[in-house]
Amino acid sequence: MLIPYMKNQNQSRKQMVREIALLRRQLEELRKAETDRLKELNCIFAFSDIIQNPDLPISEIAEGLVELLPFGWLHPEATCARLRLEEQTFQTANFTETPWKQAAEITDREEKIGMIEIFFTGETASDPFVPEEQALLDDLAKRMGRVIRRKHAEETLREREGYYREVFEKSNYGMAVTNLEGYFLDCNRAFLNLLGYTSAEELQTLCYDDITPPEYREEEKRLIVEQTREIGYSEGYEKEFIRKAGDRIPVIIKVWLRRDLNRQPVGMYIIARDMTKRKISQESLRKRELEVAEKSAHLEEVNIALRVLLKHREEDKGELEEKIITNVQKLVIPYLEKLKKGHMGTRDAAYLQIIETNLNNIISPFLSRLSVKYSRLSSREIQVAHLVKEGKTTKEISELLGVSTKTIDLYRGGIRRKLGLKHKKINMKSHLASLL
Repeated sequence: MLIPYMKNQNQSRKQMVREIALLRRQLEELRKAETDRLKELNCIFAFSDIIQNPDLPISEIAEGLVELLPFGWLHPEATCARLRLEEQTFQTANFTETPWKQAAEITDREEKIGMIEIFFTGETASDPFVPEEQALLDDLAKRMGRVIRRKHAEETLREREGYYREVFEKSNYGMAVTNLEGYFLDCNRAFLNLLGYTSAEELQTLCYDDITPPEYREEEKRLIVEQTREIGYSEGYEKEFIRKAGDRIPVIIKVWLRRDLNRQPVGMYIIARDMTKRKISQESLRKRELEVAEKSAHLEEVNIALRVLLKHREEDKGELEEKIITNVQKLVIPYLEKLKKGHMGTRDAAYLQIIETNLNNIISPFLSRLSVKYSRLSSREIQVAHLVKEGKTTKEISELLGVSTKTIDLYRGGIRRKLGLKHKKINMKSHLASLL
């Protein structure tokens, strides 16, 4: 009975020893795993500390990561690292390229932009790396990719901010930024000059209503609220600003609604343009238009007066021409005709012919103008018509013109026909008087 018992006791002790040894190995493995994980965490935390500095360029971040990497691996003393980024290469001081290698690509939006490599420089017959180290390397490569993308975005943003700031500062238009209460947060030099202030700090003690005359406030608020609610900005509108000295300046304004990242309204962007020169030009133009209108009215009055004078002159001229023709035909030609019928010598007849010719030359321009009124009458018919108008009888006309009364009757009939008086009970003398 004792021997079997002793055997069982020995077996129990051996089993206990084996279990204790197993537990010790497991504990050692746990401690080692904890140490390895601690190394990995320290590496990640140290890299996080580096990238927290917003002023560090990508090159310094890459250098810092390369120096950290060996300390996250199982054998830091036999580990070296290299980081290649586009045309730049960063590596540890002890860098040596060996067959034992781990690598991870650095990507930006799935595009390869670099590579991180870990090399084991010690003596070993088997793979010195563990899967957790590859996972750490992959994680750090992803973090580096995100850092580079963020840095590029920040650089682009700084460039844009610099560009927009330059545009903001150098613009000839006044620009300002306000919060929702209307208090000024920022403005450019042109806006300060517009209002007569010397610094943005001086203007930041005021709100938009302080520089807006009372008569504009309600209508402007309604306009801004209605338009910015629909389209995010207001159309340009004219108003006045109150300057520092208390005087007013005419401006044209456009307002944009400012929003935060959550699309919530946070204030306004304001652009203002000085309208003083334009207002002066408009006033000058208005005065010129009034002057032109007054001068036009005066010229119209003068033209009317001139037209009246010209009409009177033409009437006077016509009357004068008629008087000349009448006087020649009544007071001169009858005597010439009587002289022709008398007994004259050759020389006297020649003189008489010269007188008659010269008289005809004098009155012929007047007769030609009269012929315009009687465009269908012959020159002889015009003479007859004029004498009829003067109240001469057929016999008197025949004696004056030296023709028979039958000939004068023929002329009278032709005149009535050409003037449309034939077969009409219209007195030719009265009709001719109305025409001349």
